Amino acid sequence: MFNKIKKFTTNCRGFTLTELLVVIAIIGLLAGVTTVSMSGAKRQGRDSKRKADLEIVAGALEIYYAQNREYPADSNWSGLSGTLTREGYINAMPEDPSSQSGFAYEYCGALDNGKKFIIYTKLERKDNADFVVTDHCQDPTTGSGVYQIGQDSFYRVVSP
Repeated sequence: MFNKIKKFTTNCRGFTLTELLVVIAIIGLLAGVTTVSMSGAKRQGRDSKRKADLEIVAGALEIYYAQNREYPADSNWSGLSGTLTREGYINAMPEDPSSQSGFAYEYCGALDNGKKFIIYTKLERKDNADFVVTDHCQDPTTGSGVYQIGQDSFYRVVSP
């Protein structure tokens, strides 16, 4: 009886330490690659939300303009937020989806005697810029889209 058990246990082999370490290393590598690719997708998702948020605010600004024949004279996002929510053009102003500092929505104020506006935000991803400007609030004729100042990418919406 004991000979059968002894024979059975000597024929059973487990994994060696080297084999286990190789498997653990492969799993760790796959986890690292997945984490890196997911962080890129998260950045892209936050940038997409930023762009959509600015388009929603631009729509509220167009309604404001249609009723008042000029854009709000506020000089910053906070003032614009108060004007649009208080007067019922938008229920609540969107907030940046990131908790990181340096990412915020901005309003340049009414330009060209109240006939133009520019709203913009910084993007996390370094997208291919549609154009390059030196100041966020200058040259509304270049239009809306992704632009670059230095190494940073931004998205802006300009009134039509």
